[in-house]
Amino acid sequence: MNIKSFISVIPYIKENTLIICDIDDTFLHYEKGFGYFYDKIKPNKTRREAITQTTKIYRDYKRANYPKFKDYSGFMLMLHILKDKGELVFLSARKSEEETDTRKEFSYLGINYDYFKVFYTGNRISKGAFIKKNFKIKGKNVIFIDDFIGNIESVSRNPNIKCFKFI
Repeated sequence: MNIKSFISVIPYIKENTLIICDIDDTFLHYEKGFGYFYDKIKPNKTRREAITQTTKIYRDYKRANYPKFKDYSGFMLMLHILKDKGELVFLSARKSEEETDTRKEFSYLGINYDYFKVFYTGNRISKGAFIKKNFKIKGKNVIFIDDFIGNIESVSRNPNIKCFKFI
């Protein structure tokens, strides 16, 4: 299901809910996103080369700029509704070596990084496979929120996870 606000997720929150949320272009964003740089790099490159090169360029761009909330009011309301019913964790394709930068971004937005569990795939494993390997979801109401269709597709292979594509 496509959503433009975290408010759209609220009706699906019930007891024992686990929300797994992407960071880039879902929780926070920059004026120019990863896709902006990827589209400039991808001609005449393999997908892997384009992603690797874009990742480096985008990382430098982010260090020189400040993030913005993708949906501040929706995120805060979703957190408020969730507080007594479950938890929210972040799952990013970033590398774990980017934790310091991620902490700075959260801090800039006024969010306590240490309040949340933050997981990094480093693009070494799909988010669907990562969740299957690292999360105990049996008996939980699991919600996954991401902006990238490839991640939605890999996670939606598990029929017990409700997926939302942030647009």
